[in-house]
Amino acid sequence: MTSMQAIEARRVSKVYVSEGKPVHAIQNASFSIAEGSFVSLIGPSGCGKSTLLKMVGGLDSPTAGNIYYSGRVVAGLNRDIGYVPQHDQLLPWRTVAGNVALGLEFRGIRRADIEQSVQNLLKLIGLTSFAGHFPSQLSGGMRKRVSLVRAFAYDPRCLLMDEPFGALDAQTRAVMQRELLRIWEGNARTILFVTHDLEEAILMSDVVVVMSAPPSTIKLIEQVDLPRPRDLQRDRFKPEFQRLYSKLWSSIEQDLGSSAQR
Repeated sequence: MTSMQAIEARRVSKVYVSEGKPVHAIQNASFSIAEGSFVSLIGPSGCGKSTLLKMVGGLDSPTAGNIYYSGRVVAGLNRDIGYVPQHDQLLPWRTVAGNVALGLEFRGIRRADIEQSVQNLLKLIGLTSFAGHFPSQLSGGMRKRVSLVRAFAYDPRCLLMDEPFGALDAQTRAVMQRELLRIWEGNARTILFVTHDLEEAILMSDVVVVMSAPPSTIKLIEQVDLPRPRDLQRDRFKPEFQRLYSKLWSSIEQDLGSSAQR
């Protein structure tokens, strides 16, 4: 593994036991992610995208094969990453500022430094005036912004994002996509991003990785050569965007029938 690779999966398999029988969820999956790149993971429902994400974070472990992070096998919780789940999971009894500060407190950062970092992050996402509000007082988009900067707060080298915008309406989703790209482009962190939305995957990513139906493996790895900065409303009509969309959709469509029958 070269020093330029942030994440690498080598012949990773995952087998669960259900009702006394083995279920082969992932089988011989291999891919690598370059340092500082934005990679989206797509595929039919139930193909193990979230499972693979959890294994990179050390929240789950492979049955066979290995996940490498910065050249070392992931064995146990990977504390060098930030994790953004499907639901924001903000603590309801903590204010916006308190939620953003959480990871910094766990790391034992000085109070004065925490306050300065939180102030800077809330300014970055335009929520300075909401620092003292509780999650119940925020819109869905605001909660997502807080969840996002909470993951960035302790300066992780890598972010794992599990369909973070899936529950948002189209307008809020577009705003959050732009917000994430703006923050990422200013921080040069590695991002592994799970999504079901092909347009979102193309818009956001340097590389799109396609998983097959279970037992899942890596079916296609496609480079996205569209210039940055990108805008979905503008770029979706470009011939290169449409060609890439068609190629990715054809790859996924082949597995949709077999996935639906499981």
